[in-house]
Amino acid sequence: MDINVINISEIDSTNSYAVGLIEKGKANEGDVVVTKSQKQGKGQGENHWESEPNKNITGTLILEPIFISPSRQFVLTQLISLSIISILDNYLSKYNTNSSIKWPNDIYIGNKKIAGILFQNFVVGESLTYSVIGIGININQKKFSLKTGNPIALIEYLKEEVDTNDILNEILEDFKNRYESFREYQDYNNVNEAYLDKLYLKGAWHNFTDLNGSFTGKISDVDEFGRLEIITRSGNSRLYLFKEVTF
Repeated sequence: MDINVINISEIDSTNSYAVGLIEKGKANEGDVVVTKSQKQGKGQGENHWESEPNKNITGTLILEPIFISPSRQFVLTQLISLSIISILDNYLSKYNTNSSIKWPNDIYIGNKKIAGILFQNFVVGESLTYSVIGIGININQKKFSLKTGNPIALIEYLKEEVDTNDILNEILEDFKNRYESFREYQDYNNVNEAYLDKLYLKGAWHNFTDLNGSFTGKISDVDEFGRLEIITRSGNSRLYLFKEVTF
């Protein structure tokens, strides 16, 4: 896979632009739509992704992962999450802190969110033809107007601005290596073990909320379909798809 960065100075949404490339038949695997100013950044559902112009990483990666079964598409979430935290941890290591993955695809430092990942997958029959991966990472932004999600940026630790292009290129190179290795070996177990090792709150008792109300449990696993397994105080195991449980 060759990485091809498409720089656009200002855009409504890098995800929408990437989808447009696919719909027009102009997309190639490894295309990355990047902007310094995104006016209508998308979060999960109807959420808006806040990003101050020229301060953060906002981009969208296009993949053609036809070698992955649609039922196992969660592995892409795991791979990009691992790439992001691997590079962030390189910057954070001298501050005695590191990042973690809040299931399914948010990146945290401590209890604050530094990055979010948004997926849109295209399935034709039994093939995963395209995957559009939106990436938002708070790098140099010092103030946030929207407090939902408890945001934090890398600059809070580094105390000085860093080149967002450098960090993005490091993440893309790391992901390229992980993605191509997975294409060759398709070692789901190793990827899942690495993901679980960095999973936020894994093994710790915590309060959760599902359709039946609040309960105390601890995260124990993520299965091959991306479902989160939580063990309750009584020892029962519960499996949840995205948005079926909050914490």
